[in-house]
Amino acid sequence: MSYLPKNVISQIIHAFISSRLDYCNSLFSCLTASATSRLQMVQNAAARLLTRTKRREHITPVISALLMPYIAPRPLRSADQKLLHIPRSRFKTKGDRVFSVVAPTLWNQLPLNICSVESVQHFKKLVKTYLYKQAFM
Repeated sequence: MSYLPKNVISQIIHAFISSRLDYCNSLFSCLTASATSRLQMVQNAAARLLTRTKRREHITPVISALLMPYIAPRPLRSADQKLLHIPRSRFKTKGDRVFSVVAPTLWNQLPLNICSVESVQHFKKLVKTYLYKQAFM
C-alpha cells in the first residue's frame, strides 16, 4: 500500500535518482562491474517502487514497459533505419556528454545490419567486430 500517488513517486524518483545517474553518467564509463551492478540495483529498485512491483518478480519486463520508443509525428524517410531521437542539450560542453544525448548518438552511428539484429549475443559480436575495425583498420 502506498501513501503517495504515482505521479508524485515519479517526480521524486526523477529528482533524486534518475537525475543523479544522468548527471554523472560520463564518470560511469570506467566503473568496475560490481559498481555498475550496484547502480543497476538502484535503478531497478526505483522502477519497482514506481510500478509497485514485488521484489521477486522479474524486472526486465517492468523496465521495458517503462521505456517508450520515440514516435515521429509524421512518417519519416528514416523510419525503417531504427534511429533514436537525440534530445537537444542546452550546454555544448557538458550537455553533449549526458547519457540521454550520447547513447542515441552512438546508436545512430551504428550500421543498420547491427541495429536490426534480434539476438543480444549476435548484437554483441557484431558491435565488437565493428568497433575493432573502426579502431584498427
